[in-house]
Amino acid sequence: MINYAQSLYNIYTIETILIAFMNQDYINDDNNSLYTKNTIYSPKGEKIKDIDNYEVIIANLKNEISKHINNEQIYINKNKLDLTGICWLKLLGIRQWGKAFNNLYCLPKKVSFPSDELKSAFILLQKFNKIDSLGFMRTEEEDNNLAITYKEEGKKDQVLLLLIKLFKEKKDMFDILNDIIDFENTTFKSEDIEALITDNSEKKNFIEIN
Repeated sequence: MINYAQSLYNIYTIETILIAFMNQDYINDDNNSLYTKNTIYSPKGEKIKDIDNYEVIIANLKNEISKHINNEQIYINKNKLDLTGICWLKLLGIRQWGKAFNNLYCLPKKVSFPSDELKSAFILLQKFNKIDSLGFMRTEEEDNNLAITYKEEGKKDQVLLLLIKLFKEKKDMFDILNDIIDFENTTFKSEDIEALITDNSEKKNFIEIN
């Protein structure tokens, strides 16, 4: 996640905060909510400076919702969550507190939301069924396996070759997997690209999206 946050910062060159939500049914020291501050250390292990350009925040939904149920204040990176933030946690972590009937979670017919974005997300979630969910999970698993395969195969001098292979074989996933394979946002020479892609149209397209 730190590599991904760094990659996003390198692409957009604006302060980047990556938030990851865990929806696990158990809590321990390894999956608790945490805030990651990126720091540069010397070879001797001495702290040189903190990196403020990108940060990673991990929120364990069960952990945070438990605080809300116990009337505790919820803080993310020292910022107190308001009503909208708490509602997002509850919507994303509905399986941690909601009651299910025939594999569906039941909510009152008239539910008010503190923001249009929450209402829109709720309406979208209402449209998904179990078959849709299984399809999304299967696709996500296939994409993750593909990303791992490409990453394991790749060495630094083979990154361009792997990206072009991905571009030709899995073009619809190129934008997502590109950041995983080449998280350092490597700059390639045009002659190296031309040597591997002979079709001018494909070559132009690859350069534009890369």
